[in-house]
Amino acid sequence: MVLTQGFSTTIHSERPFGKISITDPDIVDLVVRTDKSAVLIPQRLGRTNIDFLDEHGSLIGSMDVRVVRQSITDRVIIYNRPSLGAYSAFHCGPNGCAHFEEMPDKEEALSPGAPQNRIPMGVPQ
Repeated sequence: MVLTQGFSTTIHSERPFGKISITDPDIVDLVVRTDKSAVLIPQRLGRTNIDFLDEHGSLIGSMDVRVVRQSITDRVIIYNRPSLGAYSAFHCGPNGCAHFEEMPDKEEALSPGAPQNRIPMGVPQ
């Protein structure tokens, strides 16, 4: 998996995590959201690997992670409204673009029942 500095990614598992082991936590950090999902947060450039174990210590999965530098050309923003207040962001790479986040316009964000912050759309989901 390739992560870009400044962009977190949410991962999901079919089975609950018991333990997560990051070989080099200086390269990528991880925040557990639920027993089956976590957010990977790139820290610095480099490579590491992450092992996901269940509560019995059996391997659920392993992933190699490479953190790359953010470039001005790897993000595309599409404005959704004429006011330019709302937009959709896409993170692009050699294999195409993936939907990354939605930013509602100010009125929409402040309306009752609306989320009060950005909605990350990290991949894979």
